[in-house]
Amino acid sequence: MCGITPPIIELIEKEIIARLIKQIASNLSDSGKKVMEEVVEKKQ
Repeated sequence: MCGITPPIIELIEKEIIARLIKQIASNLSDSGKKVMEEVVEKKQ
């Protein structure tokens, strides 16, 4: 491992993270969703 991550693994990791975020967001209350949306907007 020379510190080079194959693109496929990176894509899979991003997909897993994206699904986790969606799952967490769907489980949150409306006020929680608003906070999550604000955090996401700040990151972009």
